[in-house]
Order: sequence, then structure tokens, then C-alpha cells
Amino acid sequence: MTFDPPVRPSSASAELTGALTPGAGLSCSGWPTQASGRLTDRELQVLARVGAGDSNKQIARALFVSTNTVKFHLKNLYRKLGVGCRTRAALVAYSGRAIQ
Repeated sequence: MTFDPPVRPSSASAELTGALTPGAGLSCSGWPTQASGRLTDRELQVLARVGAGDSNKQIARALFVSTNTVKFHLKNLYRKLGVGCRTRAALVAYSGRAIQ
């Protein structure tokens, strides 16, 4: 078994910054890579929970909504942020780029 050497914080930060620039191929499954629109308060709440690693069910319970509502908000988040998957949305949340 081999292990990769630890990533230095400065290089990890540079990789994240490069990955989060518009047009840097954030598409996970054919979704557009152009960000469009401002996030609603509820979308920001969902995004914060995604960034914390919560599942759809955990988010639904915390926000007192159904899992279908969470999925609806996630779909809108992905479109507005220009990402195609939960992982990329979490990266955007972690970087602080979602809050404008």
C-alpha cells in the first residue's frame, strides 16, 4: 500500500482557487459551468448544510422540509453556482464564493 505525501496548505489553496474560476471545468455531469443568479436565503441554508457534509435527509430534518424540497433547492443551487454535483457545491460553499 502506498500513501500520497501530505498536501501543503498553500498548494491545496491554489488548486481550489484554480478549480473555482469560471470556465475551469466544474461540470460533473453536463451541467453548465456559468454561474447565474443570486442565491435565496433558503438556498444559502441548504448550501451551508451541504458544505458541512449533511445528507439530503439531514438537511430536510434540520430545515423542516421534505427531501424533495431539498433536492429542488440543490438543483437550483447547482444551476446558479454553475456546478454539476454536490462536491463542487460544497467546495464553492467552503471557499465563500457563493456569498456575494
